[in-house]
Amino acid sequence: MKQFLIIVSLFLLGCSDSVKTGLLEVSVIDVAECPVKNPFLKDSVPHKWRFVKLETSDSCLIGQIKKVAICKDLIFIQDDQHVFVFDSAGVFRNRIGQKGRGPKEQLSIDAFYVDKEREFVGIYDALLHKIFRYAFDGDLIEKVDCDKELDFIADLCKADDKHVVVQFRNANDYPNEYAVSKNGTMRSVLTHCLFVS
Repeated sequence: MKQFLIIVSLFLLGCSDSVKTGLLEVSVIDVAECPVKNPFLKDSVPHKWRFVKLETSDSCLIGQIKKVAICKDLIFIQDDQHVFVFDSAGVFRNRIGQKGRGPKEQLSIDAFYVDKEREFVGIYDALLHKIFRYAFDGDLIEKVDCDKELDFIADLCKADDKHVVVQFRNANDYPNEYAVSKNGTMRSVLTHCLFVS
């Protein structure tokens, strides 16, 4: 009987999972060695990084991230449905824009830009051909009609007080940028310009 208990004990010990000890491999990315699409911006790559853990709750669940912008200690993150606003500590503040058919809603949220000086976010709706301008707290300021020829917009960036630079979705094949005036009309075409996409 003793032999049977010893054999069963050894069998049970042999069947247990072995505990793996050790650290998981950590990937280290050398930022200085990363390729930069725009050679003019190579010196502007940050040398210091700070990671911010964003608050997660039912009111700020982010889908697929399309764009991130940082302005005045605020982090703006665009997904398919909204632009989310977080503070520099990662605390959720509010959402900007809402897809829907209401008077303050967009049919699509295709691109956005941040105006630091006047503290608003411009959200482009390709289906309505409008830019919705919202205060940082999410209140709608105004809607600006855009020319119908301003279509297939991939990204927006504030150029100065009166103009927004627009990158179109065909910019990889045809690197064209359009300067758009304050009232949403096309002003000039800049060909063969570099733009970080």
